[in-house]
Amino acid sequence: MDKNLKTFLLAILLSTGASIPGAQAVKGSDVFPDYNQTRSELNSNVLLAARKKKKSKSKGKVLDTEAFQQNYWNLGEKEQISIIQNRKFSKAYRLEIGAFWGVTNSDPFLTVRQIGGTLRYYLGEYFSVGGVFMQHSTSDSTAAKDFKSRFGEVLNTNPQKQLYGGEISWAPLYGKLSLLGSLIIYQDIYTLAGAGLIKTKTGEYFTPWLGIGQMIYINDLLSLNFNFRLTYYDEVLVDDTQRRRFDGQVNFGLNFLLF
Repeated sequence: MDKNLKTFLLAILLSTGASIPGAQAVKGSDVFPDYNQTRSELNSNVLLAARKKKKSKSKGKVLDTEAFQQNYWNLGEKEQISIIQNRKFSKAYRLEIGAFWGVTNSDPFLTVRQIGGTLRYYLGEYFSVGGVFMQHSTSDSTAAKDFKSRFGEVLNTNPQKQLYGGEISWAPLYGKLSLLGSLIIYQDIYTLAGAGLIKTKTGEYFTPWLGIGQMIYINDLLSLNFNFRLTYYDEVLVDDTQRRRFDGQVNFGLNFLLF
């Protein structure tokens, strides 16, 4: 008898387990001479199939390290993480006053220093409007003193006295810095644009300016402020000659958010 047919009949016999009334019990070995061998082969096939199934399941749990590394290094290309979302210090819709000290890179025959203050109102986290006032302290530079000592002549200069006007600021960059791995510094990077009047020895002149600055937060009320302004104006010198002038101002100060 065909081997496959034997196996099929044996499986039916074992699965039914039913008895026929009046019939004598029949042993598998009476029907199939090689019953024991066939049953042993059937059990072996069942065990082999179970092992293969278990092995296939265990293979599914093996970690694909190459895919894991690729996903890790490509993480930055996916929009999954936003590094900085919430601000620790907010200035939106708050009034701020500031005080500063600085120097002006001006006429080579003049040394110009200034103190001043600012008043700003923030229209949000990015924009502000406000005013600025500076009081200049002007004196002869080392070059001017040397020139006078040698030639004894009066230099044709126009010392600055005051500057005041309005300006707007835009702070598109907000971030954090780590200082020596132990201190987190919160900062804003901002740009400035403004216009006003500058008062000199010979008169007052309309003066526009552009600038850039950095604000470092100490706490919710206090911050350090660094900025640079480039001013421009046409002036009349002491001898009535006209000159176009560009000055660079560097300022350092403290800002206070009132409410």
